[in-house]
Amino acid sequence: MPAHRRRTDRVDNADGEATHARSRKKSRPARTHDGWSLRRAVACECFALLRKDLRAEISYTDTDCVDVVTNCQVFSVGAAIRIMVAYTLGLALGSNAIGWAILDEQQACKLINTGVRVFPAGVARSQQGQEQTKDEQRRIARGMRRQHARRARRKAALRQALVESGLLPEMALLPAGHPRRVGFERDQFRREDAYDLRSRALRERLELHEIGRVLLHLNQRRGFLSNKKGDARDQNENSARLASMAALAAEMGDRSLGTYLAELKAADPRVRLRGRHTRREMLQAEFVAIWEAQRQFHPEILTSQLCFGRVGCQRDPRAPQPLGRKASLLREFGLYGIIFFQRPTYWAKSAAGVCELEPKKKRCLAADRMAQRFRLLHEVNHLRVIPPSGEPRPLLAAERSKLIAYLERSKARSFDDIRKHLGLSEVWGFNLEVGDRRNLPGMPTDATMSRKV
Repeated sequence: MPAHRRRTDRVDNADGEATHARSRKKSRPARTHDGWSLRRAVACECFALLRKDLRAEISYTDTDCVDVVTNCQVFSVGAAIRIMVAYTLGLALGSNAIGWAILDEQQACKLINTGVRVFPAGVARSQQGQEQTKDEQRRIARGMRRQHARRARRKAALRQALVESGLLPEMALLPAGHPRRVGFERDQFRREDAYDLRSRALRERLELHEIGRVLLHLNQRRGFLSNKKGDARDQNENSARLASMAALAAEMGDRSLGTYLAELKAADPRVRLRGRHTRREMLQAEFVAIWEAQRQFHPEILTSQLCFGRVGCQRDPRAPQPLGRKASLLREFGLYGIIFFQRPTYWAKSAAGVCELEPKKKRCLAADRMAQRFRLLHEVNHLRVIPPSGEPRPLLAAERSKLIAYLERSKARSFDDIRKHLGLSEVWGFNLEVGDRRNLPGMPTDATMSRKV
């Protein structure tokens, strides 16, 4: 049925004559179109749909529209639509803009009008001009909020554990601004500095409340712990942080961190002790040394159960373990576990999302060799070689096989290395060599394992 005709329902009246039942809504008189006006209406509708949705999938049942629809041509990089063989619409599709132009072919391709529509890009720009996802800043802020919340919970749990074990008075659990707690803490700070307490704890007897204060001070800054599977000391210490920690360890020698900082402050009271990068193992070794030194003075309180809990001494980072209803952090992990526990930063396998193609299955992990192989072949199949003059061409069969074998032996290959490997001149380019992109991905898992073997 033609699109311009109104649909009616046929019924028979009392005289048996055929009539048409109209809708209850007020009807407008039927519009008639000749062939030219119908083609013009269809062409305008096609142009409007293309500008709005960038679609060319339009179908009509009227025979007058067939020649208009069949003259529609769409390309992947650019698009051109011929409307009634008289006008040509050209589209230049970019990452964040669409340019358009209309030509009149009947007047020697006269330019009728041009324009451009600019829309926001899908990525944001950092201060250095690098591309980053729009959710990156939100993700960083969310991670900082989680870190602050976990640190506050750890401090509260440690205070509760120290009060339960008798290493701090009950007023330590009062709110931070309570007068009794403020008066007690000021009195303790005036008596002796925390670094001097940490130094004396290795060779002299301390009161129980002083031991609790030392443990609170160790919990304030626990030192750096690498989340990598390998020890950070085995890595090339070329960064400023690792170099600073290595220099500090060399200056400390056989002394503990607390003793070293106490001596620095004694030599120069105005020296700044904070701002130094320390390792987690420095604080852990000092904790164990202080515990063993004070255990001989308070053997009935400073027990192994209070130190390491029911599970014993564990190595961090590790995944958190669920607690039962009647269990507590102090009984399960001890003071050592409360202070130095750290969860791993690696994503769990359960965190992988659902596949878009197979909704009942999980996404393939990025470290999976099959995923890396798929990405490698996907990039190579979409790679086009751009000569200095001429049209871009796909890779030849020999070039494709050579490039796949070349990418399989490395994590990534730069476009300059690919040109040299394929025997292409420097003036030749690739279609994927755009923006800040400088390489093609390879097989990172295989490359990493080959260096370990």
